[in-house]
Amino acid sequence: MNWARLREVLHGPRHLLAMLTLVLFLVVLIDFFDRIFVSRDESLRRFDTPAIAKVINPTSAETILERVTVSVPEPKVEIVVKAREMALQAVFSQRGKTEAFILLLADAGRPEERVKVAVDAEVDGWKVASINRTRVTLKRGDEQRELVIFRGKVE
Repeated sequence: MNWARLREVLHGPRHLLAMLTLVLFLVVLIDFFDRIFVSRDESLRRFDTPAIAKVINPTSAETILERVTVSVPEPKVEIVVKAREMALQAVFSQRGKTEAFILLLADAGRPEERVKVAVDAEVDGWKVASINRTRVTLKRGDEQRELVIFRGKVE
């Protein structure tokens, strides 16, 4: 059978196009129901109840915490603050009171700072013990530190 004879059978070109469209639609519909569509029957809506797992030895949180703290000792933490470097900048007397300017040099996280001190003042954890014309003596516990003014170039 050739195409011309088929066209005559289907009563013209418009009927042929409508018939081919209908056949194509039926093929797509059959393919959809065959591969994609899943009916919603009761078997898909039923869920099995999950099996409850049995715990062999139930242990409380307190018991576990106690075991961990016994096996892992508490760490010893020492906080050490490094003393900043200091430089004596000037010593002066004003109204019979001797004072000095000490420069605290910058280090990690702390900017450079200039401090005016007198005897018995605290500077960065050190106590000013004495102030002379060219030197300042600092004490912290058993330690002693001396800051000196240099008049010439330091090499």
